[in-house]
Amino acid sequence: MKSSKQLIQKLFQLSGIFHILFLTEACAPVFSDMQSARTLGKGNIEATPYYTNSGTTSEYKGVSLASLNFGVGLSDQIDLRGRLSYLWNNGEEGGVTIFGVGPKFEIVPEKLSFFLPVGGTFTGEIWQLQPTVFYSLPLIENKLETTISPKYVFNVCQGCSGYFATNLGFAFSKDLSKYAIRAEYGRVFVEGGGVGQFSLGYSFTINTKEK
Repeated sequence: MKSSKQLIQKLFQLSGIFHILFLTEACAPVFSDMQSARTLGKGNIEATPYYTNSGTTSEYKGVSLASLNFGVGLSDQIDLRGRLSYLWNNGEEGGVTIFGVGPKFEIVPEKLSFFLPVGGTFTGEIWQLQPTVFYSLPLIENKLETTISPKYVFNVCQGCSGYFATNLGFAFSKDLSKYAIRAEYGRVFVEGGGVGQFSLGYSFTINTKEK
């Protein structure tokens, strides 16, 4: 009978490469969002440093990511968003750098938006497209909100298949238009089961302008 570690590794190996990496024997998913449906407004800039742990079991130490999300408001309804991540197997040396970038379109102000990022490794071995829908619900006006962000992951590589994934995030602040503490749980669904991850980070806005 396979151990939990072997099962997780086998799921990713059989299903193709899920966001961008081989670290020694294991494949690991990268699908965190750490943002809401809000767009930034023209000229505004947002940065979100955060940490993610994924795939931990009693027998497997899991995978960690140190990431930076960034966004620039191109107009009041359109952002250019991106992410830079460094990913490694916990307890092992070495890792890989991953990047992604794409436009984000507002559909319903502060409640519904669509994001179309494309990304890969800097070596260019693997590319991926992750169309994502953000739906945000205010729990306390401009202080506490929750966001669900389902997506489909298209792997652009020979023999690779696609995946569904989703994240559920919470943002806390005295003024969400300026900064937010973010916590997010996500899950990717693969044949035979799924893998979860948890992220924690902080968003802050630079060069804030009135919309």
